[in-house]
Amino acid sequence: MFDDLRLILVWSLTYLFILGVWGWLAFRLYGGLASKKWLRVSGKILRSRLRKWSFLGKNDQYPDIVYQYLVNGKWYTSKNITFALARPNTVEMIEKYEAYALVVVFYHPGSPGISVLKPGLPKFDLLFLSFCFAWASFLVGAGLWTILVNLP
Repeated sequence: MFDDLRLILVWSLTYLFILGVWGWLAFRLYGGLASKKWLRVSGKILRSRLRKWSFLGKNDQYPDIVYQYLVNGKWYTSKNITFALARPNTVEMIEKYEAYALVVVFYHPGSPGISVLKPGLPKFDLLFLSFCFAWASFLVGAGLWTILVNLP
């Protein structure tokens, strides 16, 4: 009995973790594909700078870009550059999106607060996210099957 409960607990926690990853993958995949068809509006870069951070002794930097745009009389602010998985080239992003420059912002028609500066997904990201989504789906199915088979 105790082994059955432990198995169910382990698979339940694994299932919840995989569901979280699954949701994140679905959001990235959907956002990347859908953003090509989103509405466009003019925006303005409010801040564009390099941010430095260190993790486990590794020093790195990333683009810290903040932009603002107006939709239906309401101002929105965002930091989302793209749905791509790979971090964009830091120096290239800072040069492309200089502070106070005017830019084209792509925003979700139903949720104008969700936006990006670079719509779409690179082909590799599309393949990788599709593979991960399928793998996560397989793991969820395997977990449910294992639990159901081991129930009395």
